[in-house]
Amino acid sequence: MKKAILVYNPLSGARFVVNKLGYIFDKFQSRGILVQPYILEFSSCDELINILKKDGYELVIAAGGDGTMNFVANVLMISGLKIPLGIIPAGTCNDFAACVGVPANFVESVDVILDGKVKCVDIGLLNKEKYFLNT
Repeated sequence: MKKAILVYNPLSGARFVVNKLGYIFDKFQSRGILVQPYILEFSSCDELINILKKDGYELVIAAGGDGTMNFVANVLMISGLKIPLGIIPAGTCNDFAACVGVPANFVESVDVILDGKVKCVDIGLLNKEKYFLNT
């Protein structure tokens, strides 16, 4: 079974992600992907980097807003791991998700990830220390 980690911010947007965890786990498990939840803490990237390096995840799913996406982008860039990032827009604005064409609808965004749709994007680097996607 493939392994994915779901990095989510329970406080993003309307805070609906917490109520959708069962749906997410069920959808991925039915496709042979075991999803491990990880509640986002903005204090440090180090813990998540260590988990990603140690546990062999094949996919990172981020559920939250633009801050969550930027946090996860920093984790992936700092770690040097080349793992696809699935996006579940669950923030207030979800500007980055909209810019790259991820559906705002929760169910549709999960389906995009499960269908394996991948898009390469540019990532900016500010002052040689902080990565950003668009904000």
